[in-house]
Amino acid sequence: MNNDINSDVKEYIKNNNIFIDTGDSFDVWLSVGVNGITSFGKPNAIANIKKEKHIDSIQYGGEVMYEATYTFDSKGRRNTTNIKHKKTKKAIFFGDSILFGEGLNDNKTFPYYYQYFNPEYKPYNYGFPGHGPGQMLLQIQSDEFKKEFKDTEGEVFFVFRDDAIKNITGKVFWKNGYPKFKKVDNKLTHIGFFDDTPYDDIYLPSEFTDEDYSLTVDVFSEIKSELKKISSTLNFTVIILPLTFSNFKIHRLLNEANINVCNLFHVDTESYLGDATRFLDGAPTKFMNKFLNQRMYYYKTNNIDTEPIISFDEINTLDDVYKKIKTHSFLMSPMNDFPRDDAGVVIEMILNQYNGSVEVDYEELISLSEEFFNKKKKALYFLNENKNGELNELFKELDSFLYDMFKKEYIEFKKIYEPSEYIIDE
Repeated sequence: MNNDINSDVKEYIKNNNIFIDTGDSFDVWLSVGVNGITSFGKPNAIANIKKEKHIDSIQYGGEVMYEATYTFDSKGRRNTTNIKHKKTKKAIFFGDSILFGEGLNDNKTFPYYYQYFNPEYKPYNYGFPGHGPGQMLLQIQSDEFKKEFKDTEGEVFFVFRDDAIKNITGKVFWKNGYPKFKKVDNKLTHIGFFDDTPYDDIYLPSEFTDEDYSLTVDVFSEIKSELKKISSTLNFTVIILPLTFSNFKIHRLLNEANINVCNLFHVDTESYLGDATRFLDGAPTKFMNKFLNQRMYYYKTNNIDTEPIISFDEINTLDDVYKKIKTHSFLMSPMNDFPRDDAGVVIEMILNQYNGSVEVDYEELISLSEEFFNKKKKALYFLNENKNGELNELFKELDSFLYDMFKKEYIEFKKIYEPSEYIIDE
C-alpha cells in the first residue's frame, strides 16, 4: 500500500469537507435508544435545516448548500409525502443520510421517487444520518418492526455506499454507541456497542480488508434471513450508489451470498444533471434521487443485469496498471472539476492488486487519470454537438470496450429520459 497516496487523498478531503450547520440543532429532531439504536428520529418532530460550506474550505467556501424541512412520523421515521394511488405493497428503505434525504424536503427523498415510479408501493424511510447495516439489523429484529410488517408483501432495500463498511467495522468518528458484530463459532453475534474511543482518521475504500467485506456480507445475510422470518413475500435488495468504490468487490460477495444487488455505480448522473446532481457535501439532490429511481425502474422492467463491468483483479505489469487507470478514469462521472480524491482512491485500489516490482510515480498516475477523465468529457462534448467524426477519431485511441460502455450509457440509456422532467428549477 502506498501511504503517500492515501495521505494525499485524506489531506485534500480534510481541507475541503468543512461544513457548518446553522439550522435547528439535533436536539430538535434526534432521539436515543430506539430499538437499541443510539440515534433515530424524534417522534412527530419538525426541523428546519440549513447547512453551509465553511469559508476556509478549498472549494466553494462560504456558500449555502441547502435549506429544508424534515418531518417525522409517530415512530420517528422520516415522513415520505404520499402519492395518491391504491397501495397494495410496501417498500421499506434503510441507509444513512443519503437515503434519509439530508438537505431535502419530504417529497424529494429517494423513497419518495421510488413511489413516484412504483405508485402501488407505500414507502417507509428508516434511513438516518450515520446509520449502516448494523442499525438495520437491530431495527428488523425489534418486536415493533416484526409486528408491523408480519406477512407483508413488498420490497426491502438497503441503500449502500462505502460508509456502510466503515460503519459496521467502527471506522468512523461517530461510532459511539453503534452496534458491534462478530462471527463467534461461525455465527454472527451482536457483541455490544462501540465505545467513544476516538477514530479520527479517514478510512478509505482502498484500505478496506477482506475481513471488513466478509463481516459486512455476514450482516446482510443475517438481515435477509430475519426478513424471511417476518414475511416470505418481502424481497431484500442492496442498492449500490454511484461513486461507491467498494462495489467491485462487495457486489460479487453479495451475489455469492444469494443477496439481490442493483448496482448503480456506473450510472453517470453528472452528464445529465451537471452541478444539480449533488449538494456541495456530496448529498444527492432531488434530481439525482429521481434520476436513479427512473434508472432502477428501467433496469427492473427490462431485466437488465447490473453486474460490475470491470474488476480489480491481480495485476502483474506496469502496462496493466496504466490500462486499468485509463479505463477507470474514463468511466468516472464527468464533474466540472477533476476529482483528485476519487482518482487517488481508484489508483490505490489498482496498485493494491499490482504484483510487479517496477516503482510507480504517483503524480504521473494522477496526471494519466486526469487525462482520461478529460477524454470522457471531450467525448461527451462531441456527442452532444453531433461531431461524429471527431468522436470516432477519439475512440481510435481507446479500447473498443470503452466505446461499448460509452454507447450504452450515453446513447442507449439516454433515450429513456424526458429532459423536461429534469429541468433545474431551483
